[in-house]
Amino acid sequence: MSVGRLVKALIPLLLIAFGVLWPVIFSGGSGGPPDIEDPVVIADYDVNIVVDAAGRMSAVETLTTEFYSTDRHGIFRYWDVANQNDPLLRQKPEVDSVLLDGEPVSYQMLWEDGRRFRVAKIGDPDRYLSDGTHVFEIRYTIPGVLDPGSVGSDLQFAKSTGSEGASESVFFWNVIAPAWNNRIEHADITVTLPGDVGTAQCSVGQGVGRGCDGLAVDGNRVRISADNLPPRTPVTVRAGVDVPTPDQVTLPWPYTWDRVLGQSVTGALWVAGLTVLFGVLALLWLRSVLEKSPGFPLQYAPPPGLGPVQAEYIRTESVPKNGLTATLLYLADRKLVTLDQVSDKQWNIRGAA
Repeated sequence: MSVGRLVKALIPLLLIAFGVLWPVIFSGGSGGPPDIEDPVVIADYDVNIVVDAAGRMSAVETLTTEFYSTDRHGIFRYWDVANQNDPLLRQKPEVDSVLLDGEPVSYQMLWEDGRRFRVAKIGDPDRYLSDGTHVFEIRYTIPGVLDPGSVGSDLQFAKSTGSEGASESVFFWNVIAPAWNNRIEHADITVTLPGDVGTAQCSVGQGVGRGCDGLAVDGNRVRISADNLPPRTPVTVRAGVDVPTPDQVTLPWPYTWDRVLGQSVTGALWVAGLTVLFGVLALLWLRSVLEKSPGFPLQYAPPPGLGPVQAEYIRTESVPKNGLTATLLYLADRKLVTLDQVSDKQWNIRGAA
C-alpha cells in the first residue's frame, strides 16, 4: 500500500477516534456545582458519620435552613464520586431517605460533569417552600472510605490532636463538601470510626486553611465544629484508625475517562467486544463487495519485450497449441523473417538478418 493510500485510510480512523475521545481531550475543568451563591442559608448543619470495619460510611446530615425567598422548591446536595488521592477509585453515594420537616419528600438523583458528580435534587417540583425555617435530613451510605495509613501523610493541616504515630488506616474526608453553594452559619460533625483514633487533623477551607473549632478525640470518635462558612468552603478531616485497611473497589481507568468508558468494567468490555465484532463483520462485507486486483493491467497487446507465446505461457503456465504459428507471425511482424505463401499448404520462410 502506498503512503498516499495509507494516509487516506487513516483519516476516517482518526476522525472516529476524535469523536470518541473528545470528552477526555476537552474535559473543561472539574465542573460540578455552579459558582452561584444560593440564597438559602444553612443556620445549623449537623453531620453524624459512622464508618464500619469494611470501610462503609453511613451518614446522617440534618440541615436547619432559612428560606428568604418563595421561589425555591428545595435544595441540591452534590457528591464528588472521584477520589483525589486515588484516581482509580469511585465513591458513589446511595441515598437511603430524605426528610423535609420530618416528612418524606421527593428527590431526584442526577449526574453532572460526565458522571463525576452525583446530585440529589431535593424538593417537590410542583410546590414552592414557604419563607422561614425548614429542616432537611439526608441519610446515605458510601463504600470504601478507609484508605491506607500513608494517604495524606505528607499534607499539612491547620489543627491536629490525638496521639502521635502512624496508623494502619486513615479516614480522609471532606466532612463538609466544597460543593455547598450555601452559607453555613454553624456546623457540628461527629465521626465514629471502627477502632481507636490516633492522630486527628482538620482544616477549614482549601489548602492548609484555618483550624477547626472544638477538634477533639474520644476513643473511636472525633468531634469537630465550625462557624461562619462561606459558600463552597470545605471542612477536611484526616483521622488515623488502628484497623486493617479494607479492600477498595477500583476501576482500571482514572475518573477522567468515565465520560468515554463509564463506570462499569463489564459494560466497557461489552462495548469493546461488540466494536471488534462489528469491525470484523464490516471488513468481511467490504472484502465481499470489492473486486480482486488483476495480476496485470488491462492491455491490448503483450507487454513490451514479450511475444504472444511467452505471454500466454505466463498466463496459463502451458505451451499453446498454436505456439509455432504465433511465433512465426510475431517474428514476421517484427521484420525478422519474411513469409511467402506458395500454395494453400506451403509457406516459404526466409530470415531477414
